[in-house]
Amino acid sequence: MNVISDRTKIRSVAKRYRDWMAKPAGRDYGSEQIAGLLEALDPESATVNDVTEILGDDTKTWIGMPSCTECGNRDSPIVCFETSDGYDAVCLCHTCLTDAVTLVQKELEK
Repeated sequence: MNVISDRTKIRSVAKRYRDWMAKPAGRDYGSEQIAGLLEALDPESATVNDVTEILGDDTKTWIGMPSCTECGNRDSPIVCFETSDGYDAVCLCHTCLTDAVTLVQKELEK
């Protein structure tokens, strides 16, 4: 189970970009400069807007939130439950996760 938020995405964007650059499709004009700019960001204070200034239209690819499996919401944070091989199986927004906990509590009270 992982909590995914704007902050967790920003903290990992430079490494994920470098990992992508290591693949043949990731080596294009300007990618080294972009990686350097992402690495220069302070991961604890950088904002989505800071990343957007560097990545432009590609921002959603790198720091976009997964959608809630229940309602489709993409607001931060999202909790994702993974399969044994590491893929997200179910992701829930705060509202749906709260609703799920309430359902479980009501069932336990029976």
